[in-house]
Amino acid sequence: MKARWIFPALALTALSGCVLSPMEEERLAVYQQNAQFYYDRGRFVNSEQQARQALELESGDEKSNLILGWSLLKQNERQKLRMAQVQFHECLGFWFTDNEFEYKAHLGLGLTNQALIQLVQQDIVDIDRGLNDPNAPISPDEAERLSERREDKEDVLEDLFAEAEWAFEETLERNPDNPQAINGLSQVYVLQGRFDEAITRLDRYLKLAQSSREYWERRLEIGRLSVDTERELRDKVDGNLRKEENVRDMLSNIYYDQGRFDLALAEVDRCLAIDPEDARYHVTRAQCLERLERYREAIDSLERYLADPEIAFETAKRQGIYDRLDRLRSQAGISVSETDSIATDRR
Repeated sequence: MKARWIFPALALTALSGCVLSPMEEERLAVYQQNAQFYYDRGRFVNSEQQARQALELESGDEKSNLILGWSLLKQNERQKLRMAQVQFHECLGFWFTDNEFEYKAHLGLGLTNQALIQLVQQDIVDIDRGLNDPNAPISPDEAERLSERREDKEDVLEDLFAEAEWAFEETLERNPDNPQAINGLSQVYVLQGRFDEAITRLDRYLKLAQSSREYWERRLEIGRLSVDTERELRDKVDGNLRKEENVRDMLSNIYYDQGRFDLALAEVDRCLAIDPEDARYHVTRAQCLERLERYREAIDSLERYLADPEIAFETAKRQGIYDRLDRLRSQAGISVSETDSIATDRR
């Protein structure tokens, strides 16, 4: 697959005031190209190393700083994420010469904080477990220490939420249709229990995608198009359909978490209408139907999932699909002998 350049090329900007010799400029370009090459192939440790080499030559170079931040983020380790946060703060201190660099710095900071939020929330869960475990009582001094640590984590969490929300909003100010920012902002809302705000944000994005798709569909109806033009227009239609599918998938998860299983089911069905070949939606659909006590329909959805030739027996077994089918049959009052189900045939 052809490498996609996430960071756009631009003239080197010597923000530090250092003037590079022609040989140093050439070395800088090589380090940047190597960093981009490794980044595009998921070798984020290598791209970090090459970006750092570039920054030794020109510490204020926009592109190298941004690649370093994203390379640290993609490694998804606590220490690296903290380093990424510092790096994106530094990037946002630049006077950017390119709007795409600027929004990607904001986006990177938002995604970094989102990842840190999940880690800090897990820290709080672990602290609560230590405070409340009846099988491992602790001394009053230890309980006080853990309580103070929990308060500190809550303060950190509050700051992370505020900055993540700001960073995603700033991204969308510069790139209104950015799916990562919309998803990230929606997830930040969900993690705070702000479900209605998440739904409002996703509904807005959904309307944009639908409007764009309808526009390109009307262009296709004109007729007398060249082969290349028709292919280009169909790609735009398909691209917007994928956006709609992703948003509806997110909405279904939010509605499910809210206990609004009928709405979650409706969104899953819309995802299936867009992409009938995506078998995972049948599992999500079964979960919604089970919650709605529509057990026979849930069984049918799981059997449709198992009918997909790409779903291996061991994969379905690890996912607990067969156990779930047995439970649903019991809830529906169906014995195994009564059904000629796919699951029974494959055991």
